[in-house]
Amino acid sequence: MMVEKKRRAFMSFSTFVGLILVLLGVVLFLLTQDVLSDTEVLAYFLLGLGVIFLIETIARYVQPHRRSFMWCRITTSLVLMSAGGAVLGGIGDWWPLIVILVGAGLLINALLRR
Repeated sequence: MMVEKKRRAFMSFSTFVGLILVLLGVVLFLLTQDVLSDTEVLAYFLLGLGVIFLIETIARYVQPHRRSFMWCRITTSLVLMSAGGAVLGGIGDWWPLIVILVGAGLLINALLRR
């Protein structure tokens, strides 16, 4: 009888959640130590979340049997990183326009495919 070895994913769900919790803990710690302002907390959290999503997307892409929703994951990570970077870059109140433009682009892309 042959026993098939189960492959372990490079980045499991618990690793993904663990990275988010570490990010949240670091950002909140820096807030309580008065290193970051309230606005910077949101910006760094969004930026870090986007980086974590991008790392997860790359980890999934490396595994050929788990290559689903890659463009959606890449878009999500880029939107999060852009939103965080826009707040840190001084755009401030205008960063939600990035989300609106990406969403509109995805809708137009979905309509043109039909």
